[in-house]
Amino acid sequence: MREHGEDQQQRLSTTYLLHRSGLPAGYVTVCMDSLPLARSEREPAIRYQNVSALKLAQLGIDLRFQGLGMGMDAVAFVVRLASRIGEQVGVGT
Repeated sequence: MREHGEDQQQRLSTTYLLHRSGLPAGYVTVCMDSLPLARSEREPAIRYQNVSALKLAQLGIDLRFQGLGMGMDAVAFVVRLASRIGEQVGVGT
């Protein structure tokens, strides 16, 4: 089993720490992946069988901070991150 540090050193994933009131409250780990497209999902001009995707690989919230919306905030952070990446690499909508 791979260690997370090794994955990050090889730039296979990135972990972001989440803070609340100056304390570490959780984390999210993201990595790149791809999703297959069925022929019915592709417009005629799309020739790719797979599209790039940002995967939310792990999400953890400290027990002391659960029930405060931190998980929803973490997911919203990843969605914003995916949007920024999409603007930089030309992802269609």
